[in-house]
Amino acid sequence: MFKLENALTIEQLKSIESDDALQALLIAVDKPLQAIPAINISQLDADLVLQGQQISVPDEKIEQGLRRLYHEQKFLGLGEMLLNAKIQPRKLFKLN
Repeated sequence: MFKLENALTIEQLKSIESDDALQALLIAVDKPLQAIPAINISQLDADLVLQGQQISVPDEKIEQGLRRLYHEQKFLGLGEMLLNAKIQPRKLFKLN
């Protein structure tokens, strides 16, 4: 996924004049996390997660471990699936 030949030097980054050109080079924060299973959550659950609160998961068959959390295709962060069929937020991202 990440290859040295795709890297830029500090000098190359400094030479980029427009914000749009710089934005085009950025990789989405969740791209390196694609191996972690994802869960889409409701607005109510997203509000709770963003306050650091646990949420219940309707499908109790989901295994323990980390999950990428999304609401309406927006990456919120990582949560941990617990034994009690709840997800505890672990790392949240404030993205525009």
